[in-house]
Amino acid sequence: MVKIKSAEAIDKAYRDAISRVPERYKEGVSTVTDWQEKALAGQKNYEEQMTKPEVLARRARALEKVSTDEWRRKAAELGTKRIADGMRANADKRRANYEPIRKAIEAATLPPRTTDPYENIRTRVTEIVKVMRKASGKE
Repeated sequence: MVKIKSAEAIDKAYRDAISRVPERYKEGVSTVTDWQEKALAGQKNYEEQMTKPEVLARRARALEKVSTDEWRRKAAELGTKRIADGMRANADKRRANYEPIRKAIEAATLPPRTTDPYENIRTRVTEIVKVMRKASGKE
């Protein structure tokens, strides 16, 4: 028999740690200097793992364990608490990332409107999409 703490003792330790974790996490993050290099160095391993059927099947098994009600409840409880802070924290980054796209749209020249709405979609909307994709580096 393996000696292990009771479920209650483990749960208590977990709950007691919650108040200490954010500051320790922040301290740990502040010492990292080479996350990007290490992540890029692991790209080959990541790609190799993502080709294995058993690895890919794990995602499906995990998704099957979560009901729509549970997903909805957690998304509502956690998401509503986190979304505004995340948006505030990233507002400057969003603006900087979107500005080249906005400028490209502003500078685009569209063909004149026609009386055919489908032709307008083919010519005008397609042109906007092309400009946006080019400005975002996707083309």
